[in-house]
Amino acid sequence: GRVTDDWDRRCLMAILGKFYTPALLEDPNYAFGPGYKVPTDATNLQSYLRFAKALPDAESTEVFGLDPNAYITLELQESSSMLSAVLSIQPRAGGSGGNSVTPDEVVKAMAARMHAEVPAALDTETEAGPSTFVVNETTGLLPPLATLLKQEIEKFNRLLTRMRTTLEDLGNAIEGKIVMSLELDKAFTSFFNGAVPELFSQVAYPSLRPLQSWFADLQVRVKFLREWLKRGEPVVFALNVFFFPQGFLTSVLQTFARKHQVAINSLSFEFSVYNEAANDGDLDERPSDGVIVSGLYMEGARWDAARGVVADSQPREMYSYMRPIHFLPALGAQPDPERFDCPVYKTSKRAGALSTTGMSTNFVLSVSLPSDRDPQLWIWKGVAFLLNLNE
Repeated sequence: GRVTDDWDRRCLMAILGKFYTPALLEDPNYAFGPGYKVPTDATNLQSYLRFAKALPDAESTEVFGLDPNAYITLELQESSSMLSAVLSIQPRAGGSGGNSVTPDEVVKAMAARMHAEVPAALDTETEAGPSTFVVNETTGLLPPLATLLKQEIEKFNRLLTRMRTTLEDLGNAIEGKIVMSLELDKAFTSFFNGAVPELFSQVAYPSLRPLQSWFADLQVRVKFLREWLKRGEPVVFALNVFFFPQGFLTSVLQTFARKHQVAINSLSFEFSVYNEAANDGDLDERPSDGVIVSGLYMEGARWDAARGVVADSQPREMYSYMRPIHFLPALGAQPDPERFDCPVYKTSKRAGALSTTGMSTNFVLSVSLPSDRDPQLWIWKGVAFLLNLNE
């Protein structure tokens, strides 16, 4: 029941290939990981017992093909789970001290401060620049990326409207001016615990961030779209700002298809990394075809810009920011077995509902990257790109 798409199957086959291989019988020094060699004396029960007792007390992450940083990820998840359990049973009553602040005062102040900082709605009528929504004279249609921008603006405006309404109602409910409904009571608890309220997440993009970080990320997203609205298409597109990044990529393919008069279903992406560009600001020229994309974070490995290949993570480095990548539509691009197809997910959960395409709603696409090592290694390590971090 866990194998629901091709990526699950790829992972499963990579893991099984490590344990079901002729090397088990042919190579006397074959090992699954440090300290986990195949037993050479398999003549009787006692030899097996001695072998089992000699195994390390604590399993190494390398036995499962994972990066040593995987232990840190596990500990962070367990700590987060424990703290969530503690918060769920925390009483809402204030302290007994004379100067203590009540939960009502804390949440009311948070809601008021956030309400004052909620970005203004994006207005396509008054804010749009002269080059943003230019209709093609030949087709009479807006460019695909302009259409996508309008769709994204509509989604963000719906979220911003929901936030302003919720924050106003929450403040009034705390003051007793309106009834504290069940939804507002849940929002109150979420605010007090530093979590994103369900009223927000219902109309928001997927995210696992806590409330303050989520709100700061929202402001960055709206700022990017407002700059695009006012000044036209940017040189570098931040893939992690979109509600629906798959729609953005489809718009890029559609732009290429219209320009070169080819069928969109015959196109796929080729990828090249700008190793010399440490950040988006280092690039000031748009490519003639395709787009430059940023906003990707690699988990389980890192990008070695000096060598131009995927490399092992640095110790205690959970994520590494990826250099900008040129997404170039191409006809009949063939997969290269020497390159690593790195999946891109919206959040670190990596799981989502199964869409009509047969892929998870959390999955965006795969990016083919050069590797000077067996690509199977990165599959064992669970290497992937994330669009949104947890903090």
